[in-house]
Amino acid sequence: MELDPRRLRVLRAVALRGGVMDAAQLLHLSPSAVSQQLAQLEREVGLPLVDRSRRRVGLTPAGHLLAARAERIEQELAEARRELTELSGRVAGPVTIAAFSTAICHLVAPALRAIVEAYPELEPRVVELEGAAALRELRTGGCDMVVTEHDGDGVASSDGHDLASSPGGRRRVPRGHARRLAAAGLDPGPGRPPLGRQP
Repeated sequence: MELDPRRLRVLRAVALRGGVMDAAQLLHLSPSAVSQQLAQLEREVGLPLVDRSRRRVGLTPAGHLLAARAERIEQELAEARRELTELSGRVAGPVTIAAFSTAICHLVAPALRAIVEAYPELEPRVVELEGAAALRELRTGGCDMVVTEHDGDGVASSDGHDLASSPGGRRRVPRGHARRLAAAGLDPGPGRPPLGRQP
């Protein structure tokens, strides 16, 4: 049995997002393309991976098993990218930051000017999201960093950890993202002020 890692990535997105539509949005694919990739993966495996009998797509036991493996593969690839970035000293690629509108104007935009000047190959993207929606995007890989007024009271955050604490608040990122953000100059580190503030 030959498994295509690109199809495993699609299954992982469905598991993270809980459905084909949301997975398609995360992967920047059409819902039809996601469904086709899932069907092909099921043919390759010879077992059903998704339960389509409910309104939201659920995973079968085989689907859960493969999605867990896909998550481990993604973590290994992220670690390899981080190590290669450290070796090269090059900070490049996309970084998505979610924030509420006031933070975008007063914190993110001023910080981005300096970051883009220092790292011209970095491709920052800012999206206006706040609250539970922003934290969900962070947990499921839809963004790399969230600037928020609240640290997620009532929102499960077992997959995140504190980067730094300061009087201005805390920043949380999913496992594996902290080093990427630090390499991109987006994490000031413990004991240093949050983005956009001067000591």
